[in-house]
Amino acid sequence: MYQVVSFTESSLALCLSNDFTTVFDIQQKPHFAYLVSYLGQVSASTIVQEENYISKDYLHDYTSYYSLCFKAYPKYCKRIHFFRHSFDTEAFENVIEGTEPPDSFIANYLGFIVVRPIPHTVIGFTVLKTHQGSPDMNFWGAKKYSVNLFGLSLEVLSLAFQEQDSVVAACATAAMWSMLHGAAQNSNHTILLKSPSEITRDAGNSSDGNRLFPNKGLEISQISESIIKSGLVSEIKDKLPIGSYAKKIINAYSGIGIPIILVVEISDQDSKHEYHAIAVCGHQKQLSAEVVVDMEVSFMSDNITKLYGHDDQWGPFVSIAFTDDDKLITPWNEDNPAGSDVEIRSIIVSVYPKIRISYEEIEPLVTGYDFILSKIFNEYLKQDLVWDIRLVMNKDYKQMLQEMDPELYPKKLQLLTESRPKYIWVASCYVSEIKILDFTFDATGVAQEMLGLNVISYLDDSLNDYIVNNLTENRPGNMLSIFKSFSSEQYYNFLQDELMTFSSEYSAMLSEARQ
Repeated sequence: MYQVVSFTESSLALCLSNDFTTVFDIQQKPHFAYLVSYLGQVSASTIVQEENYISKDYLHDYTSYYSLCFKAYPKYCKRIHFFRHSFDTEAFENVIEGTEPPDSFIANYLGFIVVRPIPHTVIGFTVLKTHQGSPDMNFWGAKKYSVNLFGLSLEVLSLAFQEQDSVVAACATAAMWSMLHGAAQNSNHTILLKSPSEITRDAGNSSDGNRLFPNKGLEISQISESIIKSGLVSEIKDKLPIGSYAKKIINAYSGIGIPIILVVEISDQDSKHEYHAIAVCGHQKQLSAEVVVDMEVSFMSDNITKLYGHDDQWGPFVSIAFTDDDKLITPWNEDNPAGSDVEIRSIIVSVYPKIRISYEEIEPLVTGYDFILSKIFNEYLKQDLVWDIRLVMNKDYKQMLQEMDPELYPKKLQLLTESRPKYIWVASCYVSEIKILDFTFDATGVAQEMLGLNVISYLDDSLNDYIVNNLTENRPGNMLSIFKSFSSEQYYNFLQDELMTFSSEYSAMLSEARQ
């Protein structure tokens, strides 16, 4: 059974309704207003409603709770699909039967929403195309989903979303559910994709002994426990002030593609406080501005102006902007920013177990190298050095190295063929938008050891020689004060030794050896 209808507000409301939730009820939900706006942004024109759809996630929740209710809740859902182009039932049937080519349907597919047959919290498994409004939007948590519609193979770039079902899950569970979908994207690890009820059950009882079902929310310790049981480990970040630090953390861990959970506090003028979880899966950066030379270390992450995340109380890919005082503008307060405050209270970063070195252990090393390089270039710098610190997979970094010209970078073959850890930290140093150095560190090692792997220089031979000579002639006496590490001297030697391989003398020796 199926229906083909034009996309309008009224047709969307009708498609989202069920026997327990009327069209009027749907139109009062904040999700409805958000979805109308979002689907308008991605230019939705036509809806195909698929009846009697079996959703694995809902079936788990149905088995855990709804099947045991006195009222007979159905186990079948609806799935509504969205397309950018206009067509009627006859054109759709021609494509399904194979009498017409499916090219326009494949090119214009925008995703789907599963409509659960339960009261009010109807929005189930949802994947909608990301809205690429500008090239500086980066949805690093999105993945490709393959969709089969009556034998028609479709694909959409998205991240799974669903509304919290307060019976089997709260906002933290919904955020974790989306996070797990992102974590399974590029991993050879066994990441368990679970239904909301399974995630809630894994969390265990709260500290006050409250029952799990119906669920009223998870504590951070419960979230961490559920993350561990899904095959990941968690890092809890609650350092203050949180604004610029949050940008650093989100930028740093975005490279592995796992959505990051923000725990925000929402407070109104009556001093009422509510905690809420959002799964961040993208961000937007403004163009790099000229940064004047400063005693403080400058970071590329400060250019982040917006985050994009799944907020189960509104919808997928909601916009989260930063205010000047590091508070947030979200759908919760965008119509009346003065009416309520939204502030980040904690950041929950999920990582693969092999990743043992955190951002907090890499930033002091970058601070040390910034001090050394700023001192060397003191007379010549008109703009400050700016650092971009990111955790990446080695295979992704080597793909970037493939683009290097071997004539300009004689170490290219060595860098590509040598054995390296699966996960590495990359600290890139810029002047304005020009990259001058890449530092790579082992993300799987022991914090007490020297973690440096390589330094790649994009400077010309004369500048490399100038840095090496300065490092040799002006060796500091107290290195511990520079790197805050027991391996401080090794980190200093690491920079010196690596840059020597980019010096003119080394290049000449390498060229002669190859002949």
